[in-house]
Amino acid sequence: MTYSDFSKAIIALTCLREMRGQGMNAMLAVAFVLRNRAAAGWHRGDAYLNAVAADQFSSMTIKGDPNTVWYPEEPNDPEFVQLLQMMDEVFDEANPRVDTVTNGAKYYWVPQNSTSSWFKDNIAGNPTEHPQCAVIGQTVFFK
Repeated sequence: MTYSDFSKAIIALTCLREMRGQGMNAMLAVAFVLRNRAAAGWHRGDAYLNAVAADQFSSMTIKGDPNTVWYPEEPNDPEFVQLLQMMDEVFDEANPRVDTVTNGAKYYWVPQNSTSSWFKDNIAGNPTEHPQCAVIGQTVFFK
């Protein structure tokens, strides 16, 4: 397995954990957020590191989040397989898929589930620096 394959699998798992039950577009949106953060140079420009570094996604790193121990039940889980295939499109260096899902988001927020006053004040509450760029279900995306 190459680092690229491993990275894409972890990113797909992050997408699935973060947006499970909210549809493929919502899961794909998380992949774009990770790609957009990497393109902006976050965590050495590495989308995998953006998924697992700095406790940014509780489903991947926060002890006590029930999603940190959740994995697809079947090795060939159709939703996970589809996500893995989409990772190839999202992260194709020669011909990456255009982000028409989040329109360039680097952040996302589910206001109903939020416990972070920092996010509300600094990202959602700062539309000049972080304009809202998409909404998928209950999730709001910001640049």
